[in-house]
Amino acid sequence: MGEYFMHVNLDRHEYFMIDALGGATKSSGIGRNLGARALGLLLMRRGGDLNAHSLIGAWSGTRVLIVGDYAESTVGIDTPTPSDPSPKLYTLAQEHYTNLASSLALMLLQHDGPDELMAVAKHDEQVFVLLGELATVYRSKDADAALRACFGPEWTKDYAKKRKQCWIEVPPPLQRE
Repeated sequence: MGEYFMHVNLDRHEYFMIDALGGATKSSGIGRNLGARALGLLLMRRGGDLNAHSLIGAWSGTRVLIVGDYAESTVGIDTPTPSDPSPKLYTLAQEHYTNLASSLALMLLQHDGPDELMAVAKHDEQVFVLLGELATVYRSKDADAALRACFGPEWTKDYAKKRKQCWIEVPPPLQRE
């Protein structure tokens, strides 16, 4: 079956799956997709035009790991689960940390523009559904505009069909700081 991976920020208690914005879910996807682009922006030092989005640079200077679901326990890491002294970090992050997938999609739309994200959405139903949720449920004008431009004004019909077929948990985007 293989090991699945996520990016985890130990200090900010945030995470996202390496395939959150398309690409492979296993080790072959590490550093090779839009999730890697998002990670790069999270780690950059703020300054100049990088102040345009509150998440750019947010992980700079913090403890960040790439963690697989087979990884050992969290020994030596402060955890919010004292009843289980050594839970796996992968599980701990999913249960107690904030999933940034939605916020990262919006960050990329704002910072890089829609082209790359829409190219992925054409071939990856989960990314299409993520963007559709951002546009319909969370009322993101950026996501709606990008979907309309790429898929036409009837994109919501495709979204409704794909949403029924594709189970994906779409976390609410963070409020801008």
